Amino acid sequence: MIRRSGLVAIASLVSLAFVSCEQPTEPLAHLTADTNGPTLTFFTSRSDFLTQFPDLPLEDFEAGRVPDANVVGCPGPLDATSDNLCFSRGDIKPGIRFNSDHHHGQNEGGQELALLGTGFGGPTTKQLVATFDSDAFVIDFTTSVTAVGMDLVSYSNDICQITIFGQNAVLLGSTRAPCTTVGTFWGLSSSELISRIQVFSPQYQFEGVDNVSFGTAAAPPAPVTVFARGRAVRAVLERVADAATLIASCATRPVRRRRSDCGRLRE
Repeated sequence: MIRRSGLVAIASLVSLAFVSCEQPTEPLAHLTADTNGPTLTFFTSRSDFLTQFPDLPLEDFEAGRVPDANVVGCPGPLDATSDNLCFSRGDIKPGIRFNSDHHHGQNEGGQELALLGTGFGGPTTKQLVATFDSDAFVIDFTTSVTAVGMDLVSYSNDICQITIFGQNAVLLGSTRAPCTTVGTFWGLSSSELISRIQVFSPQYQFEGVDNVSFGTAAAPPAPVTVFARGRAVRAVLERVADAATLIASCATRPVRRRRSDCGRLRE
């Protein structure tokens, strides 16, 4: 289990050792309903998700600079351009950005996120979580994304609230899924572009993520190509049938009565 004291210690670096346990009373973000009703499909199996969406970029945080069984506070947001104590420039995959929602406070002293080292509390990989338990963990996409899968992690097992946003902060939908110490897979595909995903632990368990796959599905072949080929094959078969009929007709007629079009057979 992840040690709560380790995460609180990160907050103390900026004189914020007291981690709020009060129930948030403000909404996590301004939500705008999408009346067109996007199609959202959820996944609980990584293998099923990757079968449908193979070869997506994967962010696993393994390039992060943190000793095993330790934790380092990180400034948000973190992305491919970050160059700080936790990550060097290019360590994080392009097209994705991580932060907290700053519910704890707008000034979190550059410690919005915490990078957990391998073996910190049990997991065998590095994880990225919110430093403050009252904050939600935020993922923004800066490239076109219609499919995303990740391991949801937390200090102690909880059922996290997940909110999905499209372009211009439009609310696409929300759901709930297990978030655990070792990480439990959750995935999503959408008929509309996904711009942000927000994960929040109602029991304030320092939610976060690991092994995030994201991108777009390859477009299926256009059916019009099949129809075009079908018409071409049908046209060839019709020409063959016409030729066969002409051959039979010319072969059975007396020479003097054969029409001039039989001469085409010698061409």
